[in-house]
Amino acid sequence: FSWQVEIPVISNVLLGDEQEVYFDFMDRKVRWINGNAFLQPLIVVPASSSDGNDGIEVARKFLSVLNMTHEIKLSERLISVRQIRYLPFFKDLRMPVFQMINPDYALPFDDVSAYSQKKWFALAFLREATSSNSVYYAFLNYYKIIELARNGDSTRVKSWINSNVEQVCTDVGISWYSDFIASGETDPGLYLHKTERVAIAHSDYRFNGSRNTHNPDSPEDYNRTRNDLAAIRALAKHILPTIS
Repeated sequence: FSWQVEIPVISNVLLGDEQEVYFDFMDRKVRWINGNAFLQPLIVVPASSSDGNDGIEVARKFLSVLNMTHEIKLSERLISVRQIRYLPFFKDLRMPVFQMINPDYALPFDDVSAYSQKKWFALAFLREATSSNSVYYAFLNYYKIIELARNGDSTRVKSWINSNVEQVCTDVGISWYSDFIASGETDPGLYLHKTERVAIAHSDYRFNGSRNTHNPDSPEDYNRTRNDLAAIRALAKHILPTIS
């Protein structure tokens, strides 16, 4: 490889207590440089061309499986493609507080090279959902994992939600389903599809005979989505292992 991709990561993760750690990942030697009071964590991946696209894809897949294992925020701040060099191009990107992860357990133990493209799509959606500061974008990405598992068939998605949401909420210890039923609603699949999935992705939506706009400025709308996010997150994590 003649080129390398450098991506400062907006995250407070430390992989071990050494200054940096190397991983053999998808035919590359991935270099993770731990952050400190003066430097954000940095991922460095070899690339075969000056556009760095193959290295960027490997870096994002690395972040996806790291997120799958630990569910931590891992957002790209910048991307640089340079010729191979030891000293990073990026310096002085500050990150004040960190959490420690043992590098021996940073990645899953299964063979990620056997993951299907569908699995990588799901993990990318999960990474984006976990790393987002927007409840709307996070909800949309969690929902897309369920859509992916049901081949984009909205009828099958709603049916699967209705068949699983009560047990999933019970298993993770959230009261979303019981609160939903207590509110007088009876079709959680339809509700989540119309008032969140459609409402977030489109300018308006129809539900219970009325036409509405999901307003990001409305505290009521925001709080409803934040509450529904707990349910869709639990559902997405429940269905994720079925995507091979």
